[in-house]
Amino acid sequence: MFLISYKKIRKKVLKKYGFIIRAVSSRLGILAVFAGVALTVAVITLSSVKVLAVNVDGEHIVIRTLNNDVYQTMNESGIEIAPNDIVDMSFNGSNVDISITRTFPVTLLVDGVNNYQWVSGGTVGDLLEQNKIYLSGEDKINVEKDVPLSSGLKIEVTRISTKQYDEYVSIPYSTKIEKIYFGSSIGKMPKNVKGVEGVRKITKVDTVVNGVVTESKTISNVIEKQPVTEIKYEAVKGPTKIVAGKELKYSKVYTMSATAYTTVPGKTGIYTATGVKVSKGCIAINPKIVKYLSLGDKLYIETADGSYVYGYGTINDTGGMKGANDIDLFFPSLADCNLWGRRTVKVYVLEE
Repeated sequence: MFLISYKKIRKKVLKKYGFIIRAVSSRLGILAVFAGVALTVAVITLSSVKVLAVNVDGEHIVIRTLNNDVYQTMNESGIEIAPNDIVDMSFNGSNVDISITRTFPVTLLVDGVNNYQWVSGGTVGDLLEQNKIYLSGEDKINVEKDVPLSSGLKIEVTRISTKQYDEYVSIPYSTKIEKIYFGSSIGKMPKNVKGVEGVRKITKVDTVVNGVVTESKTISNVIEKQPVTEIKYEAVKGPTKIVAGKELKYSKVYTMSATAYTTVPGKTGIYTATGVKVSKGCIAINPKIVKYLSLGDKLYIETADGSYVYGYGTINDTGGMKGANDIDLFFPSLADCNLWGRRTVKVYVLEE
């Protein structure tokens, strides 16, 4: 019976520990060998066993093993560890404390870029803080910051900003053709006026969402510089003017608006601005406004429809007329002035 028991023990030890036990003939020797083997097995077992204390999914699991591969041991014990789970280990001799924290995926969409992350918990605000993502201005988020993170949660941060800027646009100038009418010969022409473009300042505000302009508003539109009209003068040789059977030689002819003035005893002087005594034929202009006529010019004036002829005169007086085409004609009496009123006239500048 003893030999059978020994053989069974030898077989178990050899299978589990790989030890080779030699048979001894004497019973005493067999007992000694058996005792030695038992002692050896006990020493090996006590010195090699490891105790794993695993905290996972709210449970505390204790595993005793001779296997040095901790992960293999947990797997064989039915504890599955996903690739992104967090495993913390601390070693104290043959004791190993293991903490497994499960993780789950969330999606963080910022600036149009999807960022997939594995997290173990916390709130949306915690995740933003960990990734150093801060909201400013008019930025928006689709989930409140205090919402707990959960598997599959999609967090979208929308960047919103405004940008103000100025645009300067050219204002085209217009072109005006002015014809200068001459008589029998063409005299000196005025210089053309060069056109200059104006400048319009437009202030806009753009709304930018995730780097893309989604709206543009104009908040101001002002003209900073008015355009200057281009003036081109064209000489026109007019038909010959016959006055009292004679050809009237003139260099230019203008269409103007003529008023009348006279002297009032005790209220107005009797001399013109050039010192000439007033009389029929004295003509006044405002030289600051009327640039195409000058003091001393000799004129022939008649109404535009030819119904009234003022006749010959000389510009030898000045007045405060406001219009660029205003001219003032002297008449001997107030009644004549009232009869004249204001009329459109043709003014012929006579050749010297």
